[in-house]
Amino acid sequence: MEDFSQIRHFSAWRRITPIEKGWSSDRKYRVVDTDGNLFLLRTNNSVESQRKAEEFRMMIEFSKTGVNMSMPIDNGLFDNNLRVYTLLSWVEGIEVEDYINRVSNAQQYKLGYAAGTALRQLHSLTAPPNTCDWSIRYNK
Repeated sequence: MEDFSQIRHFSAWRRITPIEKGWSSDRKYRVVDTDGNLFLLRTNNSVESQRKAEEFRMMIEFSKTGVNMSMPIDNGLFDNNLRVYTLLSWVEGIEVEDYINRVSNAQQYKLGYAAGTALRQLHSLTAPPNTCDWSIRYNK
């Protein structure tokens, strides 16, 4: 496990549990603080710090749209500036892959429509300057 002691909010954390799912190269953790609040902690190598800072800024902008999402709380370097972290609020739920085949076609349609609405809001934001084409980023 990583040494999180340099992260601003660390002193209030009671439990840190690794999350082994997801597609990104980030290490992910479910964090519970001393008050029982839940958070999502994402970490990566510090070479990603500029990209992660921009991603965090975009999350702040997107959070203003009212979409139900993990809210950005903090972003910075830790582990003697070798690692970058992003701290987000926790959104409780179940993974769509575990859920989608258990509901009716009508409910699947409603979920897809809601996802499309959220994506439309996301795509209404201006991409950061010097952003390469999405297909290049996706295929990396």
